[in-house]
Amino acid sequence: FERVPELAQAAEQQIPSRRVGATRRGNLHARGPAPAPAHARSMEAVAADPEPVTISTWMAVAAALAVPMFLLVLNGPAFWFKAKFSVHRVFGLTFLLQYSAAWFVFLTDYKSYAASAFPYTMSGTLLIQVISALYYFRFLPKIDAETSDPGMYSDKGVLPYDWVKENLFFALSITWGNIYYHDFGFNMLRSAGYAGLAMEILWVFFQFEAIRPLFPKTHLKNAFIYRSKTTTDSNVAFYNAMTWAGKIF
Repeated sequence: FERVPELAQAAEQQIPSRRVGATRRGNLHARGPAPAPAHARSMEAVAADPEPVTISTWMAVAAALAVPMFLLVLNGPAFWFKAKFSVHRVFGLTFLLQYSAAWFVFLTDYKSYAASAFPYTMSGTLLIQVISALYYFRFLPKIDAETSDPGMYSDKGVLPYDWVKENLFFALSITWGNIYYHDFGFNMLRSAGYAGLAMEILWVFFQFEAIRPLFPKTHLKNAFIYRSKTTTDSNVAFYNAMTWAGKIF
């Protein structure tokens, strides 16, 4: 705190204030812009000599890409381009490719990621995926998700249709986050006036009070309750472990 006046004086010497610029514009124009700090790097310098990518960064990229790449290779082109559930399959493939590319750019060149359209294209792809699932998977059992097995962590259980509808809420929540935490989306909300402010208040403060109750809710605890009916005895330990992993995550 004792150095605050000293630091403030040094800052004034390096960067002319707006007040000085307004009263002595001619002198400032003659002097030219204030010199950049010694530690600043120009964009040309950054492009010519980018920051090195560390081994830990590449390990993070590899970990992020492992699951999408495994799914792509495991299923093969025939799986992704079947006529049955075609929209859901194609946009699932599109999402996995975008997800892999987004992680790579995010970890290796964050400035490019921040200026990219990934948050919007991925959100749009995700919403189409969920909406297409709501259309294609209408044959799933219409049972009460609150009191039934969620069907995700068993080898004989069936996903209820409510689980698909519940995913729409999470997709909307992710889309809101991608818009709200991106400069373009945030500025768009601000420019929308009271409508943008109302949407911001709703999704930031009342997302789980006002919006979440509109969607079904599945419970992982029901996977334990119905384990004897929905899981083969030899696989109980495995699915119990997977259920706990999901709850902890």
